[in-house]
Amino acid sequence: MLIGDHIYALRQEKYLTQKELANELFVSSQLISNWERHISEPTTEMLLKIIKHYQLPFDYFTESSKDEPFMREKEAIVTAFVQSMVTCPDVMPTLSQVSKYSDLSLEQIKKYFSTTDELIYEFIVIIDRKINLQVSLQVENNKDIVEIFVFDMTPMLYERRAVLNLLYSHPYVKDIWTQFITEKYHQLLLTHQNMKKSNQLDLEYLVELLTTFISVWLRQENPESLEVFQNRVLKLFDHKSKNWIS
Repeated sequence: MLIGDHIYALRQEKYLTQKELANELFVSSQLISNWERHISEPTTEMLLKIIKHYQLPFDYFTESSKDEPFMREKEAIVTAFVQSMVTCPDVMPTLSQVSKYSDLSLEQIKKYFSTTDELIYEFIVIIDRKINLQVSLQVENNKDIVEIFVFDMTPMLYERRAVLNLLYSHPYVKDIWTQFITEKYHQLLLTHQNMKKSNQLDLEYLVELLTTFISVWLRQENPESLEVFQNRVLKLFDHKSKNWIS
């Protein structure tokens, strides 16, 4: 399914006309029509807005096919996109540039991604998928939030520090990634039994603090070691993390 097909399916599921969906997203009904007819594609920010508004899974717009050649080609495209990001720190790479780093033609790439925004979204979801499962499990088990952050999440982030540095240091993806990770873990923390009893403002502060710590850490070309960072966070919280969810 192309992104326009997903939007059409979502609209049918919610029993919305194109005009009603457009009103809910604060866009024109013509734009909705263009998306569904594959004339244009929503930006990554708009995809995240749709996901948040309708409380959808964060990988809602990614292809779930397990066809091996299909997956190999998509993986090659995403890898080529990462390589092109290394050489394009300030300006978003084009699909033509991505093509140069892969063994695929521009036409082959456009079978999977019609815009760079779609490719960015796919890349972000792939990175998050590798981290999400373990963190979700710890949250569901009602483990202390800051302990999850320090001892479960940061080791996985540190393993991926090179690619995450691209997301945190390149201006054309930094805000998109920050929005994604903030919204994602805001939703995840809402499943925490004790956090549900807290003031919503406490949750907002906590998510912003933790995501800011990650951003400062991983946008450095040579981030401090995992142990040093963990100790830094524990010190900043004065080893009293449970105060945040009381």
